[in-house]
Amino acid sequence: MLTIGAKQLAAIEDAVFQERLGRVLGKHFPERKTALGANFSRMVAAGIERARGHGFEAPEDISKYVMLEFALHPGFDQDPSLAWAAELLAAPDIPTPAMRMQLLFDRALDSLRPDAGLMPSDV
Repeated sequence: MLTIGAKQLAAIEDAVFQERLGRVLGKHFPERKTALGANFSRMVAAGIERARGHGFEAPEDISKYVMLEFALHPGFDQDPSLAWAAELLAAPDIPTPAMRMQLLFDRALDSLRPDAGLMPSDV
């Protein structure tokens, strides 16, 4: 009889989540996926780890964080020109990770509007 331990199950779940998130990101960012080639999966995995490093554990919050990395750029949370991101991620008065993510995501969407000057004209 084959027994799968908790660590093994968690690793399988993480791999499935990463693969699903990669498919979604590939549909929304096909040019980026093509340009990254084999590094695409690595960028998704690294984004998941950075999201977790900011305290995001819910799959929807992690997905949004990684999507922001693709829409803005990896390391957007440390970019001085996007200081609002670091401020929201560190804000002690936001009670839950889900609320923090929603505020971060909404602010990022606002910054990506064509009239905000950060969105490429072909998007």
